[in-house]
Amino acid sequence: MGFTYDLFGDGKTALKGSYSRYYEYLMIQYYSLANPNYPTTGGWYWYDDNYNQIPDPTDRYTLRYLPPDPTTFKLEDELDTNAKAPYTDEITIGIEREVMKDLSVTLNFMYKKKQRIFEDVNDYGLGKDEAWKGYSPDSPYWKKFEFTDPGDDGIFGTSDDKTSYLYAELANAPAMHYYLMNVKEGYRKYVALQLIVNKRMSNRWQLLGSIVWSKATGNIGDSYGSSYGASSNFDTPNSFVYSDGRLDYDRPINIKIQSTVILPYDFVLSGYFCHMSGSPWARTVTVYIPEDPIYKYPGDTYSVRTEPIGSRRNAPVTTLDLRLEKRFRLGENFTIGGYVDVLNALGRSGYSISSNPGGYIDYTDPNNPTFERFGNYGAVTGAFGNRVVKVSLRFTF
Repeated sequence: MGFTYDLFGDGKTALKGSYSRYYEYLMIQYYSLANPNYPTTGGWYWYDDNYNQIPDPTDRYTLRYLPPDPTTFKLEDELDTNAKAPYTDEITIGIEREVMKDLSVTLNFMYKKKQRIFEDVNDYGLGKDEAWKGYSPDSPYWKKFEFTDPGDDGIFGTSDDKTSYLYAELANAPAMHYYLMNVKEGYRKYVALQLIVNKRMSNRWQLLGSIVWSKATGNIGDSYGSSYGASSNFDTPNSFVYSDGRLDYDRPINIKIQSTVILPYDFVLSGYFCHMSGSPWARTVTVYIPEDPIYKYPGDTYSVRTEPIGSRRNAPVTTLDLRLEKRFRLGENFTIGGYVDVLNALGRSGYSISSNPGGYIDYTDPNNPTFERFGNYGAVTGAFGNRVVKVSLRFTF
């Protein structure tokens, strides 16, 4: 539903608004479980009791989860057959003003919220109504474990120490079982303010520019890999440890300018400039819990965040791409054009560095915890920054 209103009756100022609800399709992949012959896997914890790094029959093995048994398979045991498609509610409102001939300015506000997210959860085989016992912080099968995080310096007893927490699985917990359903706790939200300047082509030049101030928050990321694609969201209560924060695609500032100028002799120069905030992230640690028989896996490890996503950001990204072109007409029906493209004209370059200052916190002896930095901390994992110049010819007929 939407409207457009001529605010001052002069045909130059438009007030616009709309409300939308749109639904996400349910991928066929979600329903692969409908085929009892679909390849699935089970999981066990292996304890190498004789330390020979070989899984011997005399070693201990603890069942973590089993795949569905194709001989007794029931679809309703694997997914909620009454599940509904996720949906997004969107509200936009804006005002557009023609400042002068061929030049307009627009200010828009946008709000989006996605709900009824469809995700696989650990339900311990209890079904939809009791699935919360597998992944909720209120689960009777998980216990909150508080620990001291030594902070970025990795030294206990300094000013950046803080108390953090995780959830450890208890010994009375059943074997894990994965179940597809609408997760009522899952959500994504987006709020943005957008300023747009649009100069239509006249007097041999045009320009379109925008600045977006935005905030994307939630407790499950935007990308396929952050949700259904091999993710662990809502598999355990640890999914809720500092889960509310900025989403992986959150970019608070996004500036874009694109322009074309027709130069003398009909040379055409075009450019595209983009600046955006860096991607958000948060510090993580891997904690060894105590060797206590109340836990299902004494001395096991759990990886958790120690701060909300967005507490830290990667460097912002600024790029400029240019094109210079010239066309020549050959008779009535033929055109030949020459183009020079310069991509990454500003020469943006750098290295990808593993910058998470977290590490392993060993609480197997609760009275003497230790900390060891992740082995790849500070390692260079990649490089970027090629400036590309392309020369092209195009023949059109």
